[in-house]
Amino acid sequence: MPISLINLLTVSLGRRGTLLPYERSRVRLKAENFYDTATSILQIDKLNAPEVTSTSTTSIQTMIPITWKKEYEKITILYSCTLQRQMEHHVHKPWKQPWKKVFPNTTHLIGYFENLAPGTIYKISCCLNVAGSVVFSGWQNVETDCNPVENFDMKPGETNMIIDWQSNINLLYPCPANWYHLIVRNLNTDEQIVNESVIYFPYNLSQLTPYTLFNVTILYKTDKVFSQETRTLESVFNIRLFNVSFLYYTFYYSQIKEYYGCKDLQLPTPDNHIITKITKNTTITIPDLHSYASYSVQVTAHNSRYNSMAAENSFDTKSSETPTEVFSHLEVQDWKLMWGPPKDCTAISGPIKASIKVRGISDSVKDMIYKTETSYYSFDLYQIEPKLHGAERYIVKIYVIRDNMSNKFIYQENDSPHQEYEFETPPIAPPSVINLEVIEIDTRQTPAMIHLRWQRPRPPLNGKLHYYGIQSCDQYNNKYCPITKVQLNQFCDLWDDYICQMIQKPFTNNSNIQVVAYNMNVTEPSPPISVTNQMLSNTRRGRNRMNSLYTMR
Repeated sequence: MPISLINLLTVSLGRRGTLLPYERSRVRLKAENFYDTATSILQIDKLNAPEVTSTSTTSIQTMIPITWKKEYEKITILYSCTLQRQMEHHVHKPWKQPWKKVFPNTTHLIGYFENLAPGTIYKISCCLNVAGSVVFSGWQNVETDCNPVENFDMKPGETNMIIDWQSNINLLYPCPANWYHLIVRNLNTDEQIVNESVIYFPYNLSQLTPYTLFNVTILYKTDKVFSQETRTLESVFNIRLFNVSFLYYTFYYSQIKEYYGCKDLQLPTPDNHIITKITKNTTITIPDLHSYASYSVQVTAHNSRYNSMAAENSFDTKSSETPTEVFSHLEVQDWKLMWGPPKDCTAISGPIKASIKVRGISDSVKDMIYKTETSYYSFDLYQIEPKLHGAERYIVKIYVIRDNMSNKFIYQENDSPHQEYEFETPPIAPPSVINLEVIEIDTRQTPAMIHLRWQRPRPPLNGKLHYYGIQSCDQYNNKYCPITKVQLNQFCDLWDDYICQMIQKPFTNNSNIQVVAYNMNVTEPSPPISVTNQMLSNTRRGRNRMNSLYTMR
């Protein structure tokens, strides 16, 4: 390949053919090739870039054609070639050949370098030294040969994949990593996710999707040297974001966190069994849950390698519409009805309150029925209106109803599961005597006497009658109330079923005469019946015939 004339190096020669010291400054570049005999100016062509004549995995040879001219015999011409490695962001120290002399028979300036790195880009330049002045050629880039690697190892992770060439292969002068181009495609989505040159091995592909099939292709220049399909490993992410296709199964764990029936009674929630379910679906129905409870649920995804972190949630079950609970320990003490909550607080299926029905059993009260509700666990029988009678037999029925304070739901009343208790009320004060009358005021005696009659109280008597009492109290001094005790059998001679008794007429008109009845074992008397002024004024006084008609038995 001929040398093109780019510039000329002009060298002024002395009379004996050597470059004089004071003439070295006369070197100049010309645009054309010429020789001037009058001034003895020598024209030498500038060198072109080297031509690559051969390359191997570890060596490079180049040459630059040169034509010898007769006028070159008067001077000494030397040449040398320099090689420098090409790498981005790095400057490597150049390798320079020793100077070699150009002889008349020299046709090419030869550059040869060995012990080079395979698959590496270098740049080469040559230069001429003409009596101390240097003429440089242009630079020529050249790449050493190498043997491409065709066997790679793929090591998948959950979200990454490491690509490395096989270390056990016997391959001389392998091409470096930057010779290869990597293409990765997600076969699940048919999306190309990587298309780039490799800088080094092992190469880590990151941010991949777990359990996904990828195709990895490696090119050497434009030739495909490797292609393989590889799947990333299984992994478990947040359950809410997890792809169902990744799962082998899902484990559902459910446990009662709190029985609200126990909470209402301020009792601890006992240990309870755990409900477990396994499914490959993303929904599940858990039957036979306990009403009126709080459940804790954990969902864990599993595959062949891992368990996910449990996704947790909680929910409340509704109250049952129809109560099935039964109160415990029903009893009556004196006038107080008492009962206990259901024996097993875990059996409570809703907010509870008591429905109470009291019914009379004795003949005197057999028509009596009373119903009430309460959220407490006791009830004062004195609250019943009309009042319960003393010393009578009753039966109480108590059962659970829903305590629907918000009136949000309509519940069905169910009195089948109930408790009953038969009891007798304690005796109390009897009812008032009836038909009290003033029969006579006998003034023949001193002091005067008042004759009274009355009938026993109407049943029920609230107990067993013990005696009657006539008390005369001063209206202005209630502390002074003398009582006359009258036996139950102190009947009148003239009137059947009447009790008769005479008492001393009070000295003043400020006294109040009352008749009461007493039951056995009861200190409180019946409500008093008073002798009114009208009764006294209507009575005929001092009639003798009453003496013949009325006598005490």
